[in-house]
Amino acid sequence: MKQLKYYKLHNEVISPKFATDGSACFDICAYLDRPITVYKMDNTKTTRSPETVYWSDIEELQLTIFPAERVLVPTGLIFNIPEGHSVRLHPRSSVSLKRGLVMPNGEGIVD
Repeated sequence: MKQLKYYKLHNEVISPKFATDGSACFDICAYLDRPITVYKMDNTKTTRSPETVYWSDIEELQLTIFPAERVLVPTGLIFNIPEGHSVRLHPRSSVSLKRGLVMPNGEGIVD
């Protein structure tokens, strides 16, 4: 079995991980270290800076995405994808259902 290798662009980037035993896919996290380009409905571009939020004793950055906006979410990861293979990005069903956040093309393919 081939192993998917990756490189972290920054030490703070969270490594991909399987959330539960037997998971078919691994989870990746956004790396929000700078302003993000936001595309409006009419395809005009603007930038928005992530905001610091606090959850109990955890501090993290979050980016607000408003209805009809699109963003390319940085991960801070570079994957070394073996020839003949691809990495596919799927939205988490809970995020799609509870927050209405979906990928514009339904699935992202990294090759």
